[in-house]
Amino acid sequence: MAKPNIRLTGYRKTPVFEEKKEVFKYCWQWILYLFAAIPAFLFALAYFTGSGFFSRMFHTYSLYIANPVPNFQSYTGVAGFVITMYFLFMSVRMSVRNKNWLDLVLTIFFIAVNISFFKWGLNYTLLSYLTVS
Repeated sequence: MAKPNIRLTGYRKTPVFEEKKEVFKYCWQWILYLFAAIPAFLFALAYFTGSGFFSRMFHTYSLYIANPVPNFQSYTGVAGFVITMYFLFMSVRMSVRNKNWLDLVLTIFFIAVNISFFKWGLNYTLLSYLTVS
């Protein structure tokens, strides 16, 4: 049986799709963005506008997304726990692969700060400055 005569045409040496530039390169940057920057922005919106809507958004985001301490009875902190574990395992994987131990240390530090923030109830202290209606 003869081989089919197939000729590839239109071959390019450059990729058709350009690589996307990453906004955040390290896991600790994602941790700071998700667990500090977004809640700080929502808190500033709620504080300076005095709006109950932004206060509820801040409270809900910090209770369900940014909280890494899960409470399975009320489902608070479950998403935050999953996000925290994902970035912790990704940081370990990338640190072992790329020998970038600073990323792992900073990720663990910011996760520990976030856990202590919610364990000591400082999120409810911040909530006292807002008008939740």
